[in-house]
Amino acid sequence: MKRSLTVLVALLTISCSGLSKWTFEATTGGTMELTEDGMVMELEDGTKIVSNAGEDLDMPTDFPIPVPWEDAKPQSVTTTTDPDGETFTLLSFVLERPTDEVMAFYDTWLEERGLTDMEAVDEVNMGMRSVVRIGKDTDGETPIMITVSEFFGNDTVNLGYGKGPMNHEFE
Repeated sequence: MKRSLTVLVALLTISCSGLSKWTFEATTGGTMELTEDGMVMELEDGTKIVSNAGEDLDMPTDFPIPVPWEDAKPQSVTTTTDPDGETFTLLSFVLERPTDEVMAFYDTWLEERGLTDMEAVDEVNMGMRSVVRIGKDTDGETPIMITVSEFFGNDTVNLGYGKGPMNHEFE
């Protein structure tokens, strides 16, 4: 039985409400340690998730998706590493810019990179507009995910890159 949704719900619940590490460990079978800036979780299969949140986070130095706005500081950086050492990094930040402006920048970047066959979504659900681009990098293997969600005039931008697990599924 796949429990990826359970892991996702547990992670969101813990990060949003500050519930104990017991919740994560009970629902996933893994372990979790709280750190000064976030948490380190390890699942039963050896997958490791390091999540940091705060106002003083630095942009990962080797992250290939550009963030050209000076006021864009990551609010969270999460790296998932599978047992083979493949990683997927997701960083999130908030911008006070129009969604269309932000996504136009990323559409141009993707086009200049030669990535024209990305899956594109633009939808409004319960008052929140989400614009998404998902596909593979130029190597044809490495996932790229760009999401801009507009809610009450602020854009939350999520950028994901890497060959590691994007959403971990385990039995």
